[in-house]
Amino acid sequence: MNARRYLRLLELVDNAQYKVDVEAGTIIGARNKPLKPILVTNGYHYVNLHHNGKHGFYTVHELVAFFAGLEIINKQVNHINGNKTDNRLANIETVTAAENLRHARETGLWKPSKGARSEVIVREIRAKYSKGDVTQAELAKEYGIQQTTVNRIVNHKSWTKVNEGEKR
Repeated sequence: MNARRYLRLLELVDNAQYKVDVEAGTIIGARNKPLKPILVTNGYHYVNLHHNGKHGFYTVHELVAFFAGLEIINKQVNHINGNKTDNRLANIETVTAAENLRHARETGLWKPSKGARSEVIVREIRAKYSKGDVTQAELAKEYGIQQTTVNRIVNHKSWTKVNEGEKR
């Protein structure tokens, strides 16, 4: 969590009577009832906090770490068992972005994004574009990636190590 987001969180929880049940990994609201989290498409539970006319949308695991006193500024909160909805304090830890990615790779949670994920595809895109019969937009549609990604590939702004010998 970056410092700006952390400061916003401090404003929201200041005297707002939010609590956390670290054993269950739930956030308790002002009426002493658990807040109902929203499960978003990225697989994480979020809650909306309100205080003095301000609000903020936070992941439950970030809030559990915050209320438990873990250092979260410029850190990421990692789910040790890989289950994004298991927000118990026993299952979370704060780590650097690099450590979080390493954990995801080691546990098989990290999957390369769709699109230009291999050198073969990058070479194909560059070869097709260099012939001049196809636009970047057409290549983007064909490979299921953004046109800006194709632009970065054909202009050697990304995947720079592929085809280093080509004339730019």
